[in-house]
Amino acid sequence: MENENILFRLENLSRVFGAGFALKDLNLSIESPQIVGLIGLNRSGKSALASLLGGVSAGYTGKVYVQGYKVNLRSPADAQRAGIVVVTRENFLFPEMSVAENLFFEESEKDGPFLHMKKYREKTWEVFETLGIDIDASTPVKNLSRAENALLSVAKAYLRDPRVLVFDDIAADMTPREASILQKVVQRLRENGRAVILISHDLRQIAALCDKVVVMKEGAFSHELTDTAYEKLVEALLGTEFGSIYPPKPLPRDEEVMRVEKLTGKGFADISFTVRKGEIVGLAGLDGSGRDQILRGLAGLTPCKGEVSVEGESFQISSPADPMARGIVTVTDTKDELYCLKFEKLARQIADTGKAGGAKRRMIQFQDSLETFGGAFGTIFSFKKPKGEKDTALQKKLDSLNRAFAKEAKVYLMHLPTAPLDVVASTRFYNDMARECEDGVSFVITSNDLDELCAVCNTVVALKNGRVVQVLTGDHVTKNNINNLVE
Repeated sequence: MENENILFRLENLSRVFGAGFALKDLNLSIESPQIVGLIGLNRSGKSALASLLGGVSAGYTGKVYVQGYKVNLRSPADAQRAGIVVVTRENFLFPEMSVAENLFFEESEKDGPFLHMKKYREKTWEVFETLGIDIDASTPVKNLSRAENALLSVAKAYLRDPRVLVFDDIAADMTPREASILQKVVQRLRENGRAVILISHDLRQIAALCDKVVVMKEGAFSHELTDTAYEKLVEALLGTEFGSIYPPKPLPRDEEVMRVEKLTGKGFADISFTVRKGEIVGLAGLDGSGRDQILRGLAGLTPCKGEVSVEGESFQISSPADPMARGIVTVTDTKDELYCLKFEKLARQIADTGKAGGAKRRMIQFQDSLETFGGAFGTIFSFKKPKGEKDTALQKKLDSLNRAFAKEAKVYLMHLPTAPLDVVASTRFYNDMARECEDGVSFVITSNDLDELCAVCNTVVALKNGRVVQVLTGDHVTKNNINNLVE
């Protein structure tokens, strides 16, 4: 037995992948109760460690201790028996089943083919009250938001009565309000005696929650921080003294490049705003504000009505081909991008023939090899995926940015452009986006990070209940003003 205050310990933990180390000589002690942040650049080994602790990646050397006892993590069942539960963004839930059915699915199997719904709803309310979660137990999982799905996964993990919970970047897509709910849940878990390892690129969240922070670099723990101030975390990742990670805001030109008037679709109505050449416009709003739907409508991914014009030429959006032909390029998720690919040929035809008043555009073919991609963004995103590596959320985002920036555009529509990029890649992205603006290219972006919106955007469109509350410009683009308008 070890010191009873040490709930979790790693001793010289290593794992070899291919010709090199994925994890190398990891040593860590976590007292009970304690929240430990794990930060590092992309591909530093954070998720590899989470997979190992979850029993997904066997074949490691070194030792893992839980409450003083050595445990072997050869499978997820081993991890669960050891009292370790890992929650990721890809947790398996049954979309057609209710929240209560998902939460107590394993237990229900012991009760036969039919669930005792009243009993499970009551137990769900008890668990949610303990954790501070406000979700209707009878709601089908398919109707939950991303944040609610994550919180349900947290509740499922809590029900397993673990001693150690590992959260692997589950808040990457959350709005500030959703992230605050997760923070309360994590704090409640600590109050209930759990040890928590929080993996996140959101350094402000790490600074607010964690008792100490471990910095990971190239598969190893480089150093440990007890001063968890945001500035110290940025310095630890950048390797230099803290300075702003954002460049000066671009200076837009007077010419208008895009105008949106009375855009209406499912979840939004009468949306109007303008975009100048070289301007960055942010769409801000909570779940239900219509923020994401507006961007998808402009991209032709969901039906909408209204008038959109590019450089004075108006057109109707009936498919992704229409905005693409006018030089509007979209970066959303992989599923949407694959759908857009079907319209590439049609978009080129519209551009070449000048139909619907569109100016003739040169549409650049998608690049087959990321390695050959050049241009302003090549220094950040141009690399091939290592052989055998899975398509992670990071890799999908990098691939999408590569393909988007291989095209000539007048306006980029970007959904959460820096999630899940680390602070270094995000900083480089901001700088290169500013350089694009200097050349007259414009951006319309969404972000869950209000600091990001305030730092990079010339204009912010504040949205609530599917409508524009106010358009903020200049010195009026502040966190307080945005929060007051969207909440």
